[in-house]
Amino acid sequence: MPMEPDTETALKQTARFAAEAVCVGGSNFLNGDLKRGSAYAVIGLLARATLGVPGALLVAAASFVDSTSGKSLPEHLGLNQPRAKPAPTVAETV
Repeated sequence: MPMEPDTETALKQTARFAAEAVCVGGSNFLNGDLKRGSAYAVIGLLARATLGVPGALLVAAASFVDSTSGKSLPEHLGLNQPRAKPAPTVAETV
C-alpha cells in the first residue's frame, strides 16, 4: 500500500512548483534561500537567452529538485556516481 503524502506537504510542493512556473528559482525563494534562488534566476535567464524555453525548463527543474530534496539534479538522477576502476591487467597483478 503506497504512503499518501499529508496535505501540508502536498500544498508546499504545489506552491513550489507554481513558484517555478512564475520565476525560475521561485521555489528557493519560497524556502527563504535568496542566494540560491537568485543564482537559479540568473542562470535561468541566461539559459533561456541561449537555449530558449528548453534551457529555462531544465534550470527550473533543477531548481525545483534542489529546493524539494536538497540534492542537485545530477545527484538526484545518480549521474555523478564515481566511475568504477578498471580491472587490473595481467602486468599489474604480477
